[in-house]
Amino acid sequence: MSSDSGLPAEPARTPAPDEPEGSRAAPDASASACSPSPLQEIGASIPAAIPNVGKTGEAPSPVCPGTGAIPRRCGPRFQSWQRVIVTGLLLAGLGVGGWAVWDEWRFRATLSRARLEAERGHTQAAIRALEWCIQRRPEQREVILLSAQIARRSGHLESAENLLDQYWQLYGDEEPLVLERLLLQAARGDVDAVAARLRERMQRNTAERRLIQEAWISGLLARFRWGEAGQFLTQWLADSPEDPWALYLFGRLQEQRDDVEGAKEYYRRLVESDPEHDEARQRLAQLLVQTRHGEEAEPHVRFLLTRLNPPPREVQVLWARTLVLLGRLDEAQVALDAVLSEHPHYPAALAERGKVALFQEQPGEALRYLAEAVHYDPGDLAIRHQYAMVLSQQGREEEAAQQRKLIAQLEADGERIKALIEGPLQREPNNAAIHHEIGMIALRAGQITEALRWFHSALRIDPQHAPTHRVLMVYYEESGQPALAARHRALARDTDRQKTEDSSKIQPPP
Repeated sequence: MSSDSGLPAEPARTPAPDEPEGSRAAPDASASACSPSPLQEIGASIPAAIPNVGKTGEAPSPVCPGTGAIPRRCGPRFQSWQRVIVTGLLLAGLGVGGWAVWDEWRFRATLSRARLEAERGHTQAAIRALEWCIQRRPEQREVILLSAQIARRSGHLESAENLLDQYWQLYGDEEPLVLERLLLQAARGDVDAVAARLRERMQRNTAERRLIQEAWISGLLARFRWGEAGQFLTQWLADSPEDPWALYLFGRLQEQRDDVEGAKEYYRRLVESDPEHDEARQRLAQLLVQTRHGEEAEPHVRFLLTRLNPPPREVQVLWARTLVLLGRLDEAQVALDAVLSEHPHYPAALAERGKVALFQEQPGEALRYLAEAVHYDPGDLAIRHQYAMVLSQQGREEEAAQQRKLIAQLEADGERIKALIEGPLQREPNNAAIHHEIGMIALRAGQITEALRWFHSALRIDPQHAPTHRVLMVYYEESGQPALAARHRALARDTDRQKTEDSSKIQPPP
């Protein structure tokens, strides 16, 4: 009898009754390998001729000798699908691996570009490159540290400190964090407190020298210590005549000294040697507009508008001021209206828009814009002068007289600050009382940020300076920050109590 496959059937073997179970012959290995599944057992009842139908000369499909069924692992259709699946998995693996490699390379390249831009002093370009890195890996070591460094160089010292605190929470007191904390303290103006440690680091590691010099001089400028800053910068430029940070900081020093022409020259040198230094170009353009050199300023501001995308509001207002100098009032109005649509309370844009309205013989519009500008920036003398003039032209003489009185007070305060900075502050840079007085003048002028900077500077010099604690107590109470107000109230009270106890100890006996 033959099987359905056409092969002679193997006769069934009946074991002898007395044959031990373990002495039976082992089953055929090929039959074991091809043992049918339940689905194959069903398929085995189908005539074997059907699977063999195919093209002439086609090799018959392999069959299991015991059942005639096509093994699952041997079927041509299964093998084809198996190849597809394996190929797909390989391609998917290659794709995922390739994307990971590409993403890592792009991240490293972008971070390297941000670092290079920061080293060259290109703050805006560094920020643009770093923003992408922050979106991808906000907690990466170098990303946090470079963000803190750029914040420090941009003058956002509180943001820099917060970023360094974040770094410490994630990675602890690593060496880069220690250095950056020293640089931040120097940039705040606490140069004397860290001078010895910074000098030691400069001698030990020359690679850190440039970083330390930049932060050190920035701190001296923050304290208006012009003589020391000038000595540092002169030596720096003698060693590296075209160093962008030295040229930029020298320009800042000349601006503080009201040497506009000297500042222009340093910024020009920097822009000529490095046309992509946006900060130097912007400061040069501001000084050119300030001195009414619109034609020279125009190409610089146009370059910034093209390069900075989108341009910051300061550059847009600078463009409008340039257009006003060139007599292109309609274009200036369009530019200012665009800024005010996004920043309706920006004082510089409001003041310039009022000036344009005045030139266009629209005194009512001019008065409205200038009143808003004075409201949002009460300490700007130029805006108040313009506002008082328009009030007088409109016959509102009483209000104009009130503005002129405020202008006189602001001018007197300005002269006092100038005298303090050029005199006592140069002789006694670590006198907390001088810092406190400058802060009070700034507070009276409505320059809150500047006032707070001087108050905190006074407390860094003398943490027990009671007058500063008292004024900060009042400020924080009025600004709705009761916790800070309570802290300064307690510190002021403790300081007064300590002074009372100290004075009683030196009283002569009755």
